[in-house]
Amino acid sequence: MRRPLKQVFVTQHFGDNPKVYNPFGMKGHNGIDFRAPVGTEIFSAISGKIQNIKNETGYGLHIKQRNWKHEVVYAHMMSFACKNGDHVAEGNLIGYSGNSGFSSGPHLHFGVRERTILGGVKNYDNGFLGWINPILAFDGAEEK
Repeated sequence: MRRPLKQVFVTQHFGDNPKVYNPFGMKGHNGIDFRAPVGTEIFSAISGKIQNIKNETGYGLHIKQRNWKHEVVYAHMMSFACKNGDHVAEGNLIGYSGNSGFSSGPHLHFGVRERTILGGVKNYDNGFLGWINPILAFDGAEEK
């Protein structure tokens, strides 16, 4: 799995701010937030199918992408470079960052869940609804 941005700077870590996320049934922040000025290119972290492109209150404009091993979410986007059902290869452009949804400023929220062999969410009861620390999934990545 690769980083979704050319340059990464974490502004909110996985598990941060438990008081904000407890009402949603989570122990803390369910992904990582990367600094990303509006219009920053976002690249596919995995090779996989675009499952959902939606606009919701929390995530705002967002994409959910899946392959046999992972489900990833890219949230608070401005626009998309793909559509539902597309297969997007790792490293290809999928869209542009924004400030949509429940957001305190322009950034990319990036989340990762592992999938079971039957396609379900692995470790759904981990206190983060199955979301894991994305830093641990990146190939050779380190937090900055």
